[in-house]
Amino acid sequence: MRNTKEITISDKKIEVGEIRVKEVWNLFDEANQDSMVGRFDQLLNSCSNLKRDDFLEMYPSEIEELVEVFKEVNTPFLRLAKMVRLDKAAANLLTEISDAIAADLSEVFVNLPGPDTAGASGNMDGDIS
Repeated sequence: MRNTKEITISDKKIEVGEIRVKEVWNLFDEANQDSMVGRFDQLLNSCSNLKRDDFLEMYPSEIEELVEVFKEVNTPFLRLAKMVRLDKAAANLLTEISDAIAADLSEVFVNLPGPDTAGASGNMDGDIS
């Protein structure tokens, strides 16, 4: 029987559940994935009723709470994963996902309008004439 736990974060009820071995297998099967974001969505859908947009609106403290509940309901799997050294592969996968998200954010910041763009006076010495 699947371990589950329901928590409430920002007035949203979230059910966090134990993941199946095949769901983890699919996360590591690169042939089935088109991107790191796809892998993240797959993990999120495998273990909770959250959608990506809901997750993106969360604060880091809320994500921390979600992770703690994930670890609680997935303790048997995480223990087994550590015994077979899958924990290192999982850490690598999480690093890849984090790097992909950081790269996306970097691109967003690079493309933000700067002070020399249209509408800016270009005068940085305090004179607004």
